[in-house]
Amino acid sequence: MERFSSLFKTLHTCQACEYALLIAVAAVLPFSWHISFYLLSLLVISAIVSAIVTKRTGVRNLSRLRFISLATMGLLPLVYLASLLYTSNVDEGKAEVIRKMLLLAYALTFLVFDWSFLTRKRLLGILQFMTAALIARFALRLGVSTHNIVSGEMPMSQCVGSFFDPMHHGYLSMYILLSLAYLVYVALHKEETERPHKILAYSSLIVSIIILTAYLFILQSRSGLLGLILLTVGVLHVIFFKLRRYLLGVVLLSCIAAVVATILLVVPTSQHRLSDTLAKVAAHDQSDERYIISKASFNVVKENMPWGVGVGDRMDELVAEYQRMGAEKQYWRRYNPHNQFVDTLMTTGILGLLVLSVILILPAIDCIRNKNYLFLAFLFIVTLSALFESILERQMGINFFCFLYCLFMVESKNNTEPC
Repeated sequence: MERFSSLFKTLHTCQACEYALLIAVAAVLPFSWHISFYLLSLLVISAIVSAIVTKRTGVRNLSRLRFISLATMGLLPLVYLASLLYTSNVDEGKAEVIRKMLLLAYALTFLVFDWSFLTRKRLLGILQFMTAALIARFALRLGVSTHNIVSGEMPMSQCVGSFFDPMHHGYLSMYILLSLAYLVYVALHKEETERPHKILAYSSLIVSIIILTAYLFILQSRSGLLGLILLTVGVLHVIFFKLRRYLLGVVLLSCIAAVVATILLVVPTSQHRLSDTLAKVAAHDQSDERYIISKASFNVVKENMPWGVGVGDRMDELVAEYQRMGAEKQYWRRYNPHNQFVDTLMTTGILGLLVLSVILILPAIDCIRNKNYLFLAFLFIVTLSALFESILERQMGINFFCFLYCLFMVESKNNTEPC
């Protein structure tokens, strides 16, 4: 409790309300994007009131790259808006543009108002609440699955994927991977803690990492598993070869390996999912639904270069391509491209893809320059997920991306140690 209250020290009333709302959004995000949206609306109102009371606006000491990145994020929905000029399905296009306008709203909110109170310590506090919420969600879903197994409603081997958690696993995997990156970051910055408290802190971190790794593996998300592998390789490289903290590296690797081995033994379908995915990728299996979706998407892209089909005709054109290919499942279920870069290119052409790339590349350059590895991990997770899902076509993806992207962007420069 004392540590929690320290996050609010030196904050005046309006700032304390804003920070409390940021924490609430992070805690609710893994459960409901609807509630998180309403909380973010309250956050904007609170920021307006704070600006009136304190007469302070604008983010101080925001680097040029970060300013351009935030401004570019606000530009993306305007590119979608411009594509309404050459789209046929205007009603569908308007609905999509309204959804995308949240990116502009986020960008303006974090550019116009003062967020200088958001130090690294407070940013980590926000991530801590999101991590705690994910662990709570895992405990809840584990309880439901246990009840189904005990009552005989479902065998243990089937309590994976959407049967374990109905939330879209592609988006949930992004949340989990970021929380894992946060936990590892905290583990690497515990040197200053006194020994008795350090042992307790490391134990809680290790347990949290084990829980979230198990959660990710049970979900059986391709992007999530690939992200876990790549992040693990990157983290172990830093721990062993740069920081030379061999004991911590061995412990982390052992925990992850033990969790993976346990899941594979207890839930054989996990092993089948992993081997089946690898086999299809290696064989370029043209019967795989992802291959069919990709082929149809690229066919639409090639036919509508360089401006795209327009925001309203995106799904109509893609569904028509499914029909021409004889892909009945994809046709009836109206699958989107499952790739944000291809989706944006198909809809808004080269201009939209360029804007989206700038949003991700410029802050990555800033992160590398300033050794901001936690933000860099977030950008990597989002980029990887965008290769498997159209993450900005669903509200839960937009909320997650914009919320964390803007928080990392406006993090106070009053910190002395790298993030």
